[in-house]
Amino acid sequence: MVMTVQDLEDAASAPSATRSVLIVDDDRISLKFLDHQVQAMGYRTVLAGDGHEALTILQHSPDAIGAILLDRIMPHIDGMTVMQKIKNSPRLRDIPVIMQTSAKSPEEIEEGIDSGVFHYLTKPINIDMLRVTLRSAMRTFETHSTHRQARTNSTAGFGMLQSAQFNVRTPDEAKVLAVFLSECFPEPDRVLQGIEALLFNAIEHGNLEIGGPAKAELSQSGALRREIEQRLSDPRFASKAVEVTLTRKDGGVYVVVSDQGEGFNWRDHLKIDPVHAGNRFGRGIAMAGSVCFDKLMYNDKGNKAVAYVADGSALNW
Repeated sequence: MVMTVQDLEDAASAPSATRSVLIVDDDRISLKFLDHQVQAMGYRTVLAGDGHEALTILQHSPDAIGAILLDRIMPHIDGMTVMQKIKNSPRLRDIPVIMQTSAKSPEEIEEGIDSGVFHYLTKPINIDMLRVTLRSAMRTFETHSTHRQARTNSTAGFGMLQSAQFNVRTPDEAKVLAVFLSECFPEPDRVLQGIEALLFNAIEHGNLEIGGPAKAELSQSGALRREIEQRLSDPRFASKAVEVTLTRKDGGVYVVVSDQGEGFNWRDHLKIDPVHAGNRFGRGIAMAGSVCFDKLMYNDKGNKAVAYVADGSALNW
């Protein structure tokens, strides 16, 4: 269903699972098509015919929106301008933005990625890809919402933590640890998604040996979680853990994530290749390196990641 203003006000106080997808497109045919497809996936929708209308909706009811499907090329206020205003707003910056466009030049795609979009889809939209991406975006929003709600004044003590070491085995453990670790950084909301990406990659690809194409196929079919649970109980993988170390030094915060896998060619994933910007796998690491951390490197083998964020002055590498 398309929501009214009253619906938006009601949804603002609702659990994140019931929040809506804001679809922004100046092409009415495209807007109607996307509205139909997104509702068929089980989501409520809010429609905006241009960037100005989208920003008005977000200003009026920011807590009612759980994800944004944003057209890049629009008159007056284009998608990049809307994206910039979203990222500059503390109330809006955690809403995942899926940018969709017919602009396919490497420079334009890279600009969109560097702006902090959650995912980049090129037209014509692949509906299966949209379904998987929206599901992931909503889950990411829910994680950020839970993170914000869990904060108390006691988090001030995280700034006094100098070093700590952890072992995690499962994605659920990784989510809990990512929230904890993010509070040790100057901007927790900035690094949370990046820490999760490093931990999930170490567990799923490293220890459980689920490769990128296999993960994409499992995600699309909705079978990824079941496959992970089966492998966690498999004797071949059951004893494997990811070692995580947090250290405060050199004027900033390091997090080191080491898995027991065979590694991967991280050089192909550390920066998003605009030609393959729509790929579902490998983007988490690229987003972590481009947006979430000041510096991200791997060892040669690819089973140890080192991420760094400066407290103030930049570290000389």
